[in-house]
Amino acid sequence: MFSSETRRQAAAFDAIGERYDDVFPHKSGQIIATQWMIDRLASGARVLDLGCGSGVPSAGMLAETNLDMELLDYVPCYRSEAGTGSGMAFATWQ
Repeated sequence: MFSSETRRQAAAFDAIGERYDDVFPHKSGQIIATQWMIDRLASGARVLDLGCGSGVPSAGMLAETNLDMELLDYVPCYRSEAGTGSGMAFATWQ
């Protein structure tokens, strides 16, 4: 179903797990993209972030808006982190 390259990349992200934000500290692209989205959405719009990881920095930025945000990630260590302190819903899927 998945290529060997996709499985290799997934294994690498699983291995990084809780250290993701330490391994990838520079998120200027995510900040720019999130602000671009915020600037274009109407107040109260619903946002779904699939593969949100820890939620940094997107969840914090979106928590400061009047948007309805839902964060989803399959990796177990991110499930408890992404919603912490953001005031947003957090769900998982199997």
